[in-house]
Amino acid sequence: MLQVDGASLNFASHGGYGPWVTLVNGHSRSMDDFKSMTQFLVELGFRVATLDNRGSGKTTVTRPFYLKDMMTDVTSLWFHLGISQSHLIGISMGGVIAQNIAAAYPGCVDSLVLVSTTCGKKWMSHTELDWGTDLNSVKKKLSYYVTPRFISKNQLLFESMSKQILKSIELSDFKDSGSMQTAAIGDYDTLAVMPEINSRTLVVHGSDDQIINVGVVEDFKKHIGDVREVVFEEIGHLILAENPRPFYQLVGSFLKEI
Repeated sequence: MLQVDGASLNFASHGGYGPWVTLVNGHSRSMDDFKSMTQFLVELGFRVATLDNRGSGKTTVTRPFYLKDMMTDVTSLWFHLGISQSHLIGISMGGVIAQNIAAAYPGCVDSLVLVSTTCGKKWMSHTELDWGTDLNSVKKKLSYYVTPRFISKNQLLFESMSKQILKSIELSDFKDSGSMQTAAIGDYDTLAVMPEINSRTLVVHGSDDQIINVGVVEDFKKHIGDVREVVFEEIGHLILAENPRPFYQLVGSFLKEI
């Protein structure tokens, strides 16, 4: 745990030597999602830093927070671990955090990977639907995050994912914490800061993402100078769940280019 203003930040670091990679997850998700990816990156020779955002996992907060606080959590972790430069990977909401960090601290970000993320709310859909308090409601909302093809081929996994989310709802302040994260991000629009991003950038998206429309990729291409895009066909919002190995390999190759 790292004590940062108004929060007790749950974090972990992995690997012994090599360049740093920092992983920042999406709305309501914890760093547990990154276990397999972390192992992959460590085996490639990277050191990996992960954290639970405010409002997620085991990180606790004592006051309302804002996007700037979530950015500060990452940079405070870098200071704590002695990281002067790091590759930065942000997924969904984590991508919004990562964009702002890359713009504000360009000398600290070796390269930027933006996954299933956005630069404004105009690209987002279905976020107003509540998770509910029963399994069917959770399944309904989760179905927007993955493709029907994924559900039909992975019914047991989809059932397990749904039950895990329902358990979080029943045993924690899942909804309140999620609402705090939503309020923290606010009516964000990163178009203004994107021209300040000078890091080499990889944008990864699923062609069938129902949460953030794939059209957002064109905005990233217009407003970030050094950008490459990869769109995974027939993949939805949760690339980590639907297409993990090709995603890991893509990111590993991109990071190794430096």
